[in-house]
Amino acid sequence: MKLILPNPFSLLLFRGVCFLLASIFIVDIFFLAGSDLFENTGFGKQFKFFTLWSFVANFSVCLILFLGMFEFRIRINDPLVAIATMMGIFTVILYWGLFFIDPSLVNYTDQRLNFLREYYLHLIGPLLLSIEGFFYSRAFKNFLNIAKYAALINFGYFAWIEFIIAPLNNFPVGKITKGLPYPFMNDMNSTERLIFAISCFIFGLLFIWLFTRIQQKIPLSKIGDK
Repeated sequence: MKLILPNPFSLLLFRGVCFLLASIFIVDIFFLAGSDLFENTGFGKQFKFFTLWSFVANFSVCLILFLGMFEFRIRINDPLVAIATMMGIFTVILYWGLFFIDPSLVNYTDQRLNFLREYYLHLIGPLLLSIEGFFYSRAFKNFLNIAKYAALINFGYFAWIEFIIAPLNNFPVGKITKGLPYPFMNDMNSTERLIFAISCFIFGLLFIWLFTRIQQKIPLSKIGDK
């Protein structure tokens, strides 16, 4: 089996669509109507939520790769593309996994995203970036380099919400603590949250290892190659 690289026009079109969608939603979420959803969420606003960390990473990758099609000197290395892809995959798995158990585990009762925002942030955007990262950029080349970024993002985010976000917020309130951005986390004690953070990291490493192995086994060829 060989992976067929698209011709330059098809790749430009794909990256243009990804960049356009990411730009529309970045403006909406941070500057227009979408930003109103975060007005009363307390300190940290949009950056309380891992989904928005993932989205900013998605937008940054789409921007740099699209500009790179026009010979701009700005470049992004493969491990960063790979970890942005992984952030999107985790957003999909964790959000929808918890959502289908109970929507209140991840959503405040009065701050649910509308249909377009919810499905772009938690499905369409990550899916498009996964196609880019795995098939087009083929960013899963070096397991250890990607793992370093995974550790930084994973434990950096949990440290951010644990030591900065939670102490500066009084909502949501759980059975054990308060202020952590996702309601279910406030029903966990500190040991359980640490285990959850470590579990997310290990789970992520397994995905990175799997994607790296699969990519190594699928050779790349251009259209017309035999």
